[in-house]
Amino acid sequence: LTNSHIVKVDVGLRDIELAYARGYFGNQVVSDTTDFVLDVMDVVQSGAVDVPASTIKFEIENGIKVGATGLLTKLTSENSSGSLLDLAHPQVGTAFTLNPATGGWSGINPSIKELTFDQANSNVEEFIENLGAKYTAGYKVEINPWGNISAGSDEIYPDSRFKVRAYANLPLAIGFDALAVQDTFPV
Repeated sequence: LTNSHIVKVDVGLRDIELAYARGYFGNQVVSDTTDFVLDVMDVVQSGAVDVPASTIKFEIENGIKVGATGLLTKLTSENSSGSLLDLAHPQVGTAFTLNPATGGWSGINPSIKELTFDQANSNVEEFIENLGAKYTAGYKVEINPWGNISAGSDEIYPDSRFKVRAYANLPLAIGFDALAVQDTFPV
């Protein structure tokens, strides 16, 4: 090779897995509106269901050592006849704080934020009784919304996770009125 030759090297990284990171991760915003379908509810043709004293709880777990805010922008139920119902609650459309996780290599302790929807603070009973076959959920998560307040010590460990769990408490005192379901099956 001489000084008049050109050598090019292309380097790529694939299937990278993050084991540990420390520093200021910047101000990042992740938002989305997503649909999920419950095919089993598509068989309901007409009628009504009464599900008294129902509760839905969302548990948001921040397993990353970074402060964040969250926002539930919408939660909509659409039944098989096309009737839409939005979940109404003071927390829908209102930002909330997600504290950073604590701990380190020996074990990460996530912070947990709970959002509870019951008949005292929302229309959750009507929401469930809409018998939704399709649900739309909108959310927004912003990390480091207040800037670099951790002095560059945000951390992610191998066990760091960001999780959202949903729990439903539906007592077995369910009432049905003229409920008609229709389904097909192969012969």
